[in-house]
Amino acid sequence: MLKTKLKIENSGCSGHDFKGADFEVYIPGNSTGANAVVAYIPYRVAAANIAALQALGSTITVTNLGVIDDGVHDSTQITKLIVGGAPAVTGNEKLLTSGSSTTVATTNNAFALVLPGATIVANGTTRHVVSKTNSNTIVVDSAVDWNNSGAGYAFTYKNPLLIVNDDGTVRGWIRSDGVMALGSIVLSQQAHIADAVVEHAITDPVDAPTDADALREDLVTNVIPSIETALNALGGKVNTILANFEALGLNAAS
Repeated sequence: MLKTKLKIENSGCSGHDFKGADFEVYIPGNSTGANAVVAYIPYRVAAANIAALQALGSTITVTNLGVIDDGVHDSTQITKLIVGGAPAVTGNEKLLTSGSSTTVATTNNAFALVLPGATIVANGTTRHVVSKTNSNTIVVDSAVDWNNSGAGYAFTYKNPLLIVNDDGTVRGWIRSDGVMALGSIVLSQQAHIADAVVEHAITDPVDAPTDADALREDLVTNVIPSIETALNALGGKVNTILANFEALGLNAAS
């Protein structure tokens, strides 16, 4: 199960008995530094509980230490799976690129809850996370300029509907827009390729050629070129399809 690791500090004298969404914790007074409370909270309710903890007052400091997989999974056979849409979440810091780049940075672990496959929106531009370096750095699917003279932009994100996780390594996901990625292959509907022509007119040889030479000349001049044209059109269509497969990573480039 994915869980968010939190460090909760209380600089006040009074303790707090916090009861949130699927999460309860007692925070003693004067619990700072080495005496801070470290808690693991289900990832799906992390954002709501972090906000509720911070609302307890200025003496409470919550530090997000990242997302972990505790290795505990329900082994019950799944006969029906309904995946709900992930809500859009506003980042608690701004994001920033160095000019136009696929590498996006932030501060104060603002990407801690952002997962591979997430949809990021900043300054009206949408990108998708293809990998996550750490809680302050992600890589998106295409270059974008979110520099804003060094000021960066506020952002929102929607995590994927589903993550394929192999012993801590993310192998794929289904994005909030329904696009699926497996490994380095992103599976999405591609542009239509015009249908191939299924009927071709092949020039008939002339009736009753005067001799073998005349027949040969007729075949070379009229019949064979029309067959070559039809085969070339078919080869061009096959190459177009192969180029699309290569662009998707379904087969290696030649």
